[in-house]
Amino acid sequence: MPCEHITMPDGTRGVVCSRGGRRAKPKLCVPCARAGRETISTKLCDHKGCDMPLCNQHAVTNGAIDFCAAHAAARGLRIGHFRTEES
Repeated sequence: MPCEHITMPDGTRGVVCSRGGRRAKPKLCVPCARAGRETISTKLCDHKGCDMPLCNQHAVTNGAIDFCAAHAAARGLRIGHFRTEES
């Protein structure tokens, strides 16, 4: 249990102990989660305001930019052009 010694603005001293920081849960790929699979996302949709977590299989790529299927279709990108592990 890490403890930290602190001094308040009025000069009062104290010790604060904690069990450590909370770890963030890994984000899951949204299309995979809807299909009942728990695939950890490695990409985010780059469309402004979206940030949908996506795995390599569901990220539609246009150069170095990744999109979810809905925003790729809105930009006229081919939905079948999924990024693969090899590329």
